Amino acid sequence: MVEYKHLRDMTFEPLTEYADAARKMATELESFSTETQRQKVALASAWQGEDATAADTAIGRHATEYQDTSGQYGRVDAIVTNLVEQLRWAKQSLDTAIGAVPNVPARINDAGRVRVNYAALGSNPAPAAVRAAESRARQVQEYVNQAVQHATESDEKAKTQLAEVRPEPVTVPRGARTPVGDLNMAQMANAEAIIKVGESMGISERGQAIALATAMQESTLRNLANTTMPDSLTVPNEGTGKDHDSVGLFQQRPSQGWGTIRECMDPDHASTAFYNELKRVKNWENLDLTVAAQKVQRSAYPDAYAKWEDLAYQVLRSPRAQ
Repeated sequence: MVEYKHLRDMTFEPLTEYADAARKMATELESFSTETQRQKVALASAWQGEDATAADTAIGRHATEYQDTSGQYGRVDAIVTNLVEQLRWAKQSLDTAIGAVPNVPARINDAGRVRVNYAALGSNPAPAAVRAAESRARQVQEYVNQAVQHATESDEKAKTQLAEVRPEPVTVPRGARTPVGDLNMAQMANAEAIIKVGESMGISERGQAIALATAMQESTLRNLANTTMPDSLTVPNEGTGKDHDSVGLFQQRPSQGWGTIRECMDPDHASTAFYNELKRVKNWENLDLTVAAQKVQRSAYPDAYAKWEDLAYQVLRSPRAQ
């Protein structure tokens, strides 16, 4: 419980500094995650084989951990920042109530109890004046109580929210595909969006695997904004990149005709655009996966898609939770 005296004397610098530190950590960890993903891509293009796969998996796990921890610090920042706002409001309300005490006339002690100052009413005050002072004192007391109660409730809510900021055990919703490899539920949800669009367009499992492997390589199945494209940062995203003007699951470029920034960051639109381009590739179903993907993406790393083929089929064949 927040005590009256605590709220009266409260300063907010320690809380704002704590929120600032959490925000800084969230930003730095997000940067670490993005850079680790970039190094993962560079490593994959230069190193092949069993050891490379193991290293790739480990690096991917670290990148995911950085991303998840960044999200936790981000939630801490949001919780503490909101707490500061609520406590500021409570303190302002309390200060207003305290400022009204001399006009009652009354006194307020360190426990926050408002008592009429009868001596200030004179030696023989009229009954009506006494009643009016007592009524004003009760009103001021109510304002004090409301301010303290608001601060207490805000503090308890923040404590509860902060206690919940911890890694959660993975619970797969009924009907959702069970995560495979190092993929988390958010990545599986993006994979599901790609698969559903493919199914709705009559794309074969082979085509869906090509799309999944492409998104795994381009964004690790995360819907990425781009730090060089400020408008992309206003669209809900799962991290950032900074390669040209590339955004979204497939790192499609608005300047190259894939759609607007918002469209390229919409999984359904991005998947549809990818499949439409894939269908234009002659004999695509009989090409190696990495060749077909490269004909759509025209990447600087044309062979990088191959290593994701097995995982793509694992996703497609992942059982759904009952």
